[in-house]
Amino acid sequence: METSLIFKSQRIKYELFKWVTFGWVIWFGTFLIWDVIDNFVLLSLLILIGCVNVVLCAVNAFTLGKMWAKVNSDERLKKVVLGNYQTEKVYKSCYWGFLITTCFLGFFLLMALFTNVDALTVVKTTLFFGIFSVLVAWLIYNYDG
Repeated sequence: METSLIFKSQRIKYELFKWVTFGWVIWFGTFLIWDVIDNFVLLSLLILIGCVNVVLCAVNAFTLGKMWAKVNSDERLKKVVLGNYQTEKVYKSCYWGFLITTCFLGFFLLMALFTNVDALTVVKTTLFFGIFSVLVAWLIYNYDG
């Protein structure tokens, strides 16, 4: 029972992060391309997809919350699920986010030597790819095949 609960909670957590990653790309990606796309129908469709994704994330988060309540009630399960191996995966994911963020800032700094760069574009792009890289790295490190 304990192992099935561990695997089930990890699978639900992975599914949640998969939908969060998808939602992040759609939701924040819409803000990145807002000024580039003039098609109102396409932008409305992207916003609608983002809203549907928010509902899916909420359902997954609720399910994960119920599962974590079961995990938190048993110290042995809690130790396994929140152990050093999981913490290492989180640190590695954050490392990639920091690296990508630093690379994007360096790229924009280099670009600013030759042309004017809009500060809002720098912030939006760096924020998008920094968070996106953390989410994707987390998905890669937690993929069980």
